[in-house]
Amino acid sequence: KITDVQATSMVVNWEEPEFDGGSPIIGYLIERREKSGKRWVKCTKEYIQTPYYRSENLIEGLLYSHRVSAVNKAGAGTPSEPTAHVQAKKPIDPPGPPGAPEIVNMGKYSVQLQWAEPANIGGAPITGYFMEVRPA
Repeated sequence: KITDVQATSMVVNWEEPEFDGGSPIIGYLIERREKSGKRWVKCTKEYIQTPYYRSENLIEGLLYSHRVSAVNKAGAGTPSEPTAHVQAKKPIDPPGPPGAPEIVNMGKYSVQLQWAEPANIGGAPITGYFMEVRPA
């Protein structure tokens, strides 16, 4: 499972295997592959001791898949099924367009408008709007 996706990193999470091969697990080997790549590349030279790992130095915009192998005294076991491809990207996007402005009240030198919030807010609260005015 992939969590905490950022522009240049993401966290890979997994569960310990049900069977340790008759010897305690001494760590985990993490590999990744870019979607258009053909080879799996080790993410680190050392075995990981926790059931999660932050995969770093990713290229923003590319899609990555990861897999994990448990390691005991006999070596690395069969790798897990690869994760789905996940795009390295900023965790929020710009919001979609708001609804069309509607006139609520009109005065001699002013107009009061209202509009609907964007359907897609981009993953973060809306902090304001830009309003442009032009002569008719």
